Amino acid sequence: MNEKAKRFFKNPLGIGACCLIGALLTSFGAQLVNTSGYSVKVTSGVADMDSFYAKTYESAAVKPFRLSTVGEKKDGMVNAKLAYDLYIPKGVDANHPAPAVALTHGYLNSKEFESGVALELARRGYVVMAYDQYDHGDSTWDTPSQFNFYVWSAYDAMEFLYGQDYVLKAADGTGMIGLSGHSMGGFSSEIAVAWDEFNTMMGVYSKPKVTAMLAQGADFRYVDGYVKAYASAFGKDWVTYNTYNSRTCGALQGEYDEFFFDNSGKSKGTVIEKDYASDKVGYSMLGLTKAGEPNKFYQVDPETNTALVEEQTDLAAKYGERIIYKVAGDHPYNTWSPQATSCIIDFFNHGFEHQTKQAGLNDLSTYVTIKDGSKQVWWLKEVFTCIGMLAVMAAVLCGLLGLTSLPFFRLANTDLALIPEVEAPSKPQKAIGIGMTVFSLLLSAFMIPAFLSPGSSSNAANISMMTTMMDVVMYGGIGIALILAIVAIVFKAGKKEGGKDLICPAGGAMLISFVALALRWLINDGQNYVLNSTNRWFNAPSIGTIATWAMASGLLALIFALISHFFLNPNRTAAHLGLKASWKSVGVSLLNAIVVSGVICAFVWMVQGIFNVDFRVYTYAIKTVNGPAFVSALRYLPFFFLFYFCAGISIAVATAGKKGWKADLLAVAIEVVPSALFLLYQYGILIATGTAPFVNCDLNGILVQGLIFTLIGLAVYQRRSLEKSGNIWGGVFLNSIFFTFLTLANTTIYNLK
Repeated sequence: MNEKAKRFFKNPLGIGACCLIGALLTSFGAQLVNTSGYSVKVTSGVADMDSFYAKTYESAAVKPFRLSTVGEKKDGMVNAKLAYDLYIPKGVDANHPAPAVALTHGYLNSKEFESGVALELARRGYVVMAYDQYDHGDSTWDTPSQFNFYVWSAYDAMEFLYGQDYVLKAADGTGMIGLSGHSMGGFSSEIAVAWDEFNTMMGVYSKPKVTAMLAQGADFRYVDGYVKAYASAFGKDWVTYNTYNSRTCGALQGEYDEFFFDNSGKSKGTVIEKDYASDKVGYSMLGLTKAGEPNKFYQVDPETNTALVEEQTDLAAKYGERIIYKVAGDHPYNTWSPQATSCIIDFFNHGFEHQTKQAGLNDLSTYVTIKDGSKQVWWLKEVFTCIGMLAVMAAVLCGLLGLTSLPFFRLANTDLALIPEVEAPSKPQKAIGIGMTVFSLLLSAFMIPAFLSPGSSSNAANISMMTTMMDVVMYGGIGIALILAIVAIVFKAGKKEGGKDLICPAGGAMLISFVALALRWLINDGQNYVLNSTNRWFNAPSIGTIATWAMASGLLALIFALISHFFLNPNRTAAHLGLKASWKSVGVSLLNAIVVSGVICAFVWMVQGIFNVDFRVYTYAIKTVNGPAFVSALRYLPFFFLFYFCAGISIAVATAGKKGWKADLLAVAIEVVPSALFLLYQYGILIATGTAPFVNCDLNGILVQGLIFTLIGLAVYQRRSLEKSGNIWGGVFLNSIFFTFLTLANTTIYNLK
């Protein structure tokens, strides 16, 4: 290797380029797994459902619920675009149709979350459609109201699948279509079965289109109301499971599900060790009058909703089958669990084996080649996408550091020679500093449940305590500032030395008071305003909650950083806060962040277009930002900027005088420890006792899990950028832009009209 090549690969830009090449290779590997060695064709598309329904039911005497609902209006189904990934096994076409399964994700997720199950079913011979629910991913519609998307998403996907000639149907029109979804995707699947049943009763079509349905991580709580309202139009007093009729249906529950399966009212909180088969709602669905067994199929007479006393090997067509799977883990783990995936595979194999037989079709083995649910490969795809994600994250850092080495972009740097060396703290100063750091981290962890579940009565005392603490800091700061100012004036009047040295601490005390005042307002009032509401402007409710907590966390960290700066290390200057930079440097830092973020977004977009995969691990993902997400991100950007600005100062103060990986670890600890402590306490107590200490932190507890990767990236980007440039601005701008847009790409965005 010549010297020029060596210099390139030692340069951050060269390393970043190698990282992106590595990400390309892992994407290719992920595609190989996702297509089962190209034996499954995976394509992406967007279905115009308005046009689809207009064409399909143009001459129909009776319109389906989607177009002409019973007892209520159209429900705002306008401009509906359903985005999907379609998995078609090799050999499946109009002449050789196969059973189909529509898979959908839960709230705040996207179709990629179901890719593992999708590829496992497709490589076994099923046609699979993994789709974005409305208000998620690339699926859009004119949103009538929040949480309305699940009512129609699965039904629309089912109708679309039924309209394809490569999807298996019986001679009498019975569809061989299965539905499954996680969380709110489970609700959507359940209600789609109800719509299918009611449309059959209305005579829209003579035979049902759905023959099997498995709800993952979902009970009936958001569904029964819809079903009862529509059932009354037919003179029926039905709950959801009455609409299952002779279909094969079931539920899959995690043992420690954060949300659901506690219908009996006996639970101590939202998160509790659960056994749905022993719950009245659960065993009633199984056709039983007492507790049943999990992981067992029950044969049910749908007319009486009564399980057969004796199991029949040759099940009559009029009987349905019901099952409740109980698997290890919590709510989000359903989407990443080999056990859950095996249950889903076995469910559809069992269900379609019965349904194809009763419909007079060929044996299931004609269509499905691999029946064993234990032979799974989806995890290998996750390995590839995880490595790719880490490579992309590394490329972001390399891009920022490398760009500031180029002629124009190096204007972002502060002359390091102008930053004085940090004097080593005395032992008392060091001890006090460590104590303050530990206390601030514990307090930040304590704030998480209070801000993420502000409406909880259990957090009222916590909110009050934090308010009191901010009052103490605020008034204490004002008092200290006045005392120092008076002493400085006296010293000056007496022509004594030392008066000037008190001016800076006095100003610092006032600044700390101002920050405490801002945090106090946020604790008591700010979190109840636009960020914790949903409207046409701030239309991503989960992001508002996270932004509020982030700002509070940032302000708290800033208070402790300023105390350390002004009182424990009085020899330090604004340069040690990372703020020393000209306006030109700040502007170029912003430009650097925009360039790096733009290049990475373009790269991710290219990868998704070529390989049809993104970069992800578990619930965390890097994917492209569509138009609605981009616009929403701009609206939330100022609030996240405040958090990253405060975090930048906090990291600068904590790591002053430190370099290398040890400084990186310290920065990571400062950002990650509060979230990690909360998760360890929340889930540790849950696993040990069966009940979580913060019972109202269901959804938000899951969100904190996903934040860990962001916080690690934030710390490393900020620390390394500070070391290279001498100021915080490059890291602050990069974190604000990159992570805000990344977050908005992976959540619910309501297109409210």
